[in-house]
Amino acid sequence: MADQGGYAGKILRIDLTKRKAKTVDLDRSLASQFLGGRGFNSKLLYEEVGPDTDPLSPENLLMFATGPLVGTMFPTASRFNISAKSPQTGILGDTNAGGHLASEIKFAGYDQIVLEGRSSEPIFVYVNDGEIEFRDASHLEKLDIHQTLGTLRQELSDRDVQMVCIGPAGRRLVAFACICGGYGGNAVGRT
Repeated sequence: MADQGGYAGKILRIDLTKRKAKTVDLDRSLASQFLGGRGFNSKLLYEEVGPDTDPLSPENLLMFATGPLVGTMFPTASRFNISAKSPQTGILGDTNAGGHLASEIKFAGYDQIVLEGRSSEPIFVYVNDGEIEFRDASHLEKLDIHQTLGTLRQELSDRDVQMVCIGPAGRRLVAFACICGGYGGNAVGRT
């Protein structure tokens, strides 16, 4: 990661409907005006998700973003922000969590990952060394969060791989379901 004032300089956009991913350069003016995670996500939500968009529709975006201090030795700079239009409130849903995922997003070369669309089958997206793969996740559908995390770590032969997933409540579109990462809990939800 080249020194870019705390930014990796790239945004990863993943279209789940088409199973395509593209990397776009981070607009440096965006970085100076919105200062990372929450700002990046809020601006994109405002620009791309209309007020009449159903929060549980494929037109909503699910965004993960980091700030400029993530991946440094600065204390508590290990948080990532997740934003979307909230299924509970119909407005900004914004939360954050700690753990190693934020640093791994930055070390992978991204400041923001944007998920859009909806897959017709259960899949997971695997980002590894610049490669983005869409893999079958039908075998994970009946698993809870801890079982899903353990199964994927075993399948990927990587105990240290960082990930987030949803459990049975999220798969049933429960409005207050959480996205979870890591065995430590790192639940992001409420809005």
